[in-house]
Amino acid sequence: MEEGDEARSGRPLRSPPAALPAAAAALMKAAALSSGGGSGGGGSGREDCWSEGATAALVEAWGERFLELGRGNLRQHHWQEVADVVSARDDYAKPPKSQAQCKNRVDTLKKKYKLEKARRASSWPLFPRLHHLLSSPSSSPARPGPAPSAFPRAPPFPVAPRSFHHFRKKKAWREEGDRGLAELTRAIRAFGEVYERVERSKITQAVEMERQRMGFAKELELQRMQFYVKTQLELTRLKRDGSSD
Repeated sequence: MEEGDEARSGRPLRSPPAALPAAAAALMKAAALSSGGGSGGGGSGREDCWSEGATAALVEAWGERFLELGRGNLRQHHWQEVADVVSARDDYAKPPKSQAQCKNRVDTLKKKYKLEKARRASSWPLFPRLHHLLSSPSSSPARPGPAPSAFPRAPPFPVAPRSFHHFRKKKAWREEGDRGLAELTRAIRAFGEVYERVERSKITQAVEMERQRMGFAKELELQRMQFYVKTQLELTRLKRDGSSD
């Protein structure tokens, strides 16, 4: 053959096409991604492969912040918090996860959730938690309606409108309430008038007592002055009588 002729002739063999190593590298990369990103296992030997425990911690940390934001997108500091939570586990002995690794892993889990959701039944352990996070809150399975009865339904019992007696009774209650309120108002007003009279009487008595006290004090002062003048006159008379003797 041609290769044998080249070997016998001493010429070097031709190298394989350059596209073969590239295709082989692409196949190896696809196999590594499928083993490390799809199942969450750690058997591929890559540094960014995810174990089941790390994946579960990632879902919990991301899901908590995802719900706090109203199922909105996480910001950079949120992803950093998620990465810190995943890397702070007790049984985690690998290099710390980065924000990009956590975000890429969540995107991978979302894609797998869509595939699992299209199936009839999913045995994926993370499916219930992701279904709770990613499904619409308003979406709920349709409930079957009640089975039609074999017997015709009886028409509803007609409810008579409220009678005139009911309105009269209601009006009487309202009038009675108004009368009670009027009586209470009159009682409060009478109590106020009595209280005002009592207070006015107290003020009058206080003024009268003060007037009497001032009159008594004036009379007492007048009597004291009279006694003093009479005493002075008596002493003067005694002195005069003593000097004349």
